Amino acid sequence: MKRCKQDKIFLTIIAVFAVLQMVLLLVPFIWVVMQSLNTYYKYLLDPFSFPDIAGAGLKNYAQALKNMNIEVYEEGRGLIRYNIVSMTMFSFVIAFFSPLISTVVTMLLSYIVCKYSHWKICKIIYAVNLFTMILPIYGSLPSALMIHKALGTYNNLVPFLLVGSTGLGMNLILFYGAFKGLPNEYKEAATLDGAGHYTVMFKIYLPMIFPLFAAVFLLAFMGSWNDYMINVTWLPSYPNLAYGVFMYQERATLMGASVPELLAGLVALAIPSIILWTASQKLISSKMAIGGLKG
Repeated sequence: MKRCKQDKIFLTIIAVFAVLQMVLLLVPFIWVVMQSLNTYYKYLLDPFSFPDIAGAGLKNYAQALKNMNIEVYEEGRGLIRYNIVSMTMFSFVIAFFSPLISTVVTMLLSYIVCKYSHWKICKIIYAVNLFTMILPIYGSLPSALMIHKALGTYNNLVPFLLVGSTGLGMNLILFYGAFKGLPNEYKEAATLDGAGHYTVMFKIYLPMIFPLFAAVFLLAFMGSWNDYMINVTWLPSYPNLAYGVFMYQERATLMGASVPELLAGLVALAIPSIILWTASQKLISSKMAIGGLKG
């Protein structure tokens, strides 16, 4: 199909803005990586200079990982020192299981709300989800802390991961739209062949939306991996790497840490997210082939 001159101009403008946005997103990251390999004095002289690999290089990373050890006060135990290994373990546990449980719960709930929409409870759940997203709720943190302490899930890793997954929010709408776009004829045909609810959900519909499931989980993983507020607020005795970098930044002046060392700590924290995102691109962008239905 031939495009007119106006279409070409419009597409060119969009392409220019897309390239500009990409550059604006990549330049800060490239600058952080370059200066994390630089020496402190060369950084002071020129913050945009090329890195001095021979003078600093990976030494900044080694120093940042060494100084990232923190001490956490625990009632009855005093000060407990956590090193990079223990914080990495907590990071993987929290960043993997919390998004996994939350994504699975959201997917199951959205499937029920969509495919069994004739139930009144499903309509109520969907309406409540929209209402909570629209209604601004402020000052709920103190009451939420009291509830978690009463339930025994505050500063308790496994119960908190189980209770903290509500299944509501924007992800419910995403999964709801995905299930809504899948024909009900698949369910009816499988039911006539003797398939139950479990088979219809996990063997028919789940493979069709698995790329969406992987994308939602991946984004939630990266958000949890880079989040230190969950440790500050809910799990103070389980510090992750993000919390270690946060505390390292707070104590940088007292420890004599330089800006390149701080940037090295930030890059080290982002490496697992970058690897996971790069390795999952094919899975997320893949398209499931859905066969046609014969009448």
